[in-house]
Amino acid sequence: MSKGEREQRVDALIEELGLVHVAQSYVGDEEIRGVSGGERRRVSIGVDVIHDPPILLLDEPTSGLDSSTALHVVALLATMAQRRNQIVILTIHQPSYRILEYISYFLLLTSSGNVAHSGSLRCLEKTIKKMDLKVPIQLNALEFAMEIPLMAATRPTLEDHLKSPMIFAPPTPASPLSEELILKKQSRYSEITHLSWRFWRVMYRTKQLFLSRIMQALVG
Repeated sequence: MSKGEREQRVDALIEELGLVHVAQSYVGDEEIRGVSGGERRRVSIGVDVIHDPPILLLDEPTSGLDSSTALHVVALLATMAQRRNQIVILTIHQPSYRILEYISYFLLLTSSGNVAHSGSLRCLEKTIKKMDLKVPIQLNALEFAMEIPLMAATRPTLEDHLKSPMIFAPPTPASPLSEELILKKQSRYSEITHLSWRFWRVMYRTKQLFLSRIMQALVG
């Protein structure tokens, strides 16, 4: 890819992320005030999207954002996934009902690591209805589903529903073959090389950390 093509891709992505008005601004850090929290989060997403991966993994992209900004970020991810024909997998805590409308598939985990639900929100709502339960007005279906195991202690009739493979089922253990493939996927040498490169890159980009490491080496 030529330099012109790279610049064109970056400009197109900046426009897609709605960051044209801050394209010449510093992102900022703890010492330098830069763009807003929502804009900074979109910049972070852009760094991951620039290589056009078929699957995008995001860890809590709405963490630390207000409800309006969080909704905007999730809506942007949904639009980009459809436009680019990508799969976006993200972790999220206590999403609002408006955010849930942008997510097509859910994997709901309990505090013990069990799978509470795997499927669409509509499927979960139907399952709850079959259990003769009603979602309270102040909760959404996902939040209410997390409380159902606690309710089973006082409602024995829920025990049969909790054994259903579609809801509150324990995770399926990996087969020996899949574990073998996972172990062979990365060699120890490649892991050490990759992690070392990431460490030095982070240290180089963080000036204070880079200088402190140099001083430690000289003093030592």
